[in-house]
Amino acid sequence: MNNIVKNNKIRIKHITYVLISLSFIIQSCSNGSSPIQPQPPKDPRTYTWTADTLYLVGNAQTLMRRIWGSSPKDVYAVGWADRNGPMWHYDGNKWTFVKL
Repeated sequence: MNNIVKNNKIRIKHITYVLISLSFIIQSCSNGSSPIQPQPPKDPRTYTWTADTLYLVGNAQTLMRRIWGSSPKDVYAVGWADRNGPMWHYDGNKWTFVKL
């Protein structure tokens, strides 16, 4: 008789856990809002391209070889010039020379 009561308590405990879990699942799915859709990438043919000159005084030429950026307002470019290897930083408005 004692085993029957013990088994019933275990069953009730399991059923309670299942019902609580199901209620959480049902409530989380009933929001009704759809996920935010990511913006499709821009077509490169629609970009607005502008020329920007990086110039070091005393150098005949400056060649940028690599570019990296974490945002449109934080871009670095490194390369080669007559006198040294320049590094430039773009802050969203203008390029500034970074002395290495």
